[in-house]
Amino acid sequence: MNRPVTAKRLTGRIKVDAAGFTLIELLVVIATIALLIGLLLPALAKSRFAAKEALCLSNHRQLGVAWAAYTNDYGVFEYAPSSTASIPSARLPGIWAGVDWYPDVGAPGNIPIRERPTNLYIGSDARIDSRMNVFMCPLDFGSREYGTGANPYSGLAAATLSGEPDTYFGVAGTSYNANQWMYCKPGAPNGWGGFPNFPNLRTSQGPQHVEVATSRFVVLQDNGPSNWIASTPAQLTANLTGGWWHGKGRTAMSFLDGSARTERGKLLVCDTYSMHMKPLVNPNSTWRRPDIP
Repeated sequence: MNRPVTAKRLTGRIKVDAAGFTLIELLVVIATIALLIGLLLPALAKSRFAAKEALCLSNHRQLGVAWAAYTNDYGVFEYAPSSTASIPSARLPGIWAGVDWYPDVGAPGNIPIRERPTNLYIGSDARIDSRMNVFMCPLDFGSREYGTGANPYSGLAAATLSGEPDTYFGVAGTSYNANQWMYCKPGAPNGWGGFPNFPNLRTSQGPQHVEVATSRFVVLQDNGPSNWIASTPAQLTANLTGGWWHGKGRTAMSFLDGSARTERGKLLVCDTYSMHMKPLVNPNSTWRRPDIP
């Protein structure tokens, strides 16, 4: 005869059947989870980097549209003649547009002045945040000189109102810089020429002066590594400036045709891009930037 199942017997059976994990089993589970996390983190980091790089290139394309609109209206590349900076590199490529973090102190050093010609085509003066996103590269971690790691803008960073003194955007109001060779006499072997007259400086040039393919001619690039542009392989090794936001030796660029992509730093004129308006002009120049021998 079968004996009835009592509450006591049922309870006892449940206690036996519901035994927990052993210590070894728990350690195996924890180790498995840790291994999975270790495998996933690099993939997640790459995905986040790719998303930020895509956003930066999107900014480049929007800014390229603004450049096209400006040059269509005025026929020349952006230039702010009211700047009082003593050298062209201070008053030309960094002031074309951006957020003004120094409204009460004017233009310290080479920080852009208020009259930024392309700002009217991007956002509104009434809402700084409408301009902030398009001028800020999410990979911007500032400018560091190659070899020393020094920040050349540390003095200016102390006066900024941005709250981000360690980023180029937080100091200059934009993460992007213009190609300085747009303001050189085409074919000039020594850039702008000697200080203080700069005989090869040209501020009235526009797309009509560009003879290379528009898909190769650089309009803008990252501000941090903007000094890396080299003219010889030796300079490319010896004179690189730190701050590669998109990976070692890589910078984002926007081109005259409105396209944008990341490129590896090569020479002033190479097979994938050109800083010069004319094809293969002075490919063995001894100049990195128009004002630096």
